[in-house]
Amino acid sequence: MKKEYSGAPNGAGSIYSWNGNDKAGEGRMTTEKSEPFSSLVINLEFTRPFASSNQTTFSFTPVADGSTKVTWAMDGQKNFMAKAAFMFMDIDKQVGGDFERGLTQLAAVAKADFDARAQAEAAKADAKAAADAQVQAASEAAKAAAAAEKKSGKQQ
Repeated sequence: MKKEYSGAPNGAGSIYSWNGNDKAGEGRMTTEKSEPFSSLVINLEFTRPFASSNQTTFSFTPVADGSTKVTWAMDGQKNFMAKAAFMFMDIDKQVGGDFERGLTQLAAVAKADFDARAQAEAAKADAKAAADAQVQAASEAAKAAAAAEKKSGKQQ
């Protein structure tokens, strides 16, 4: 599959396009709105095998246990032929697995990002503690040197 990224590097205006085999088809996703830790709205356009345009929304809601509830919705207009086809298709069977895989991948990426941030914060805290210890040791050494110099001056 050929993949292409264009537009803004992230957030609103970022674009992901693909062109693949008959199963993957062809289309693009354009980020319309991005509110960190709250929501993401994407314009999802399929050009092949069937043309359609849908608004895809991810909503993120904090949960009391510290986790996040993710709601993934897709809305779009369907012409008569599409409506007729959807009456005889099991949509959950057609795309349900894709949603499940997508949510599993989202969870993995979110966990990896969380772990990386936690490691960075721990490293930052360790570096600060080491720097504070060096400052404290230098201060104590300076006090000891001053006291020794003062004592030495009294003895003469």
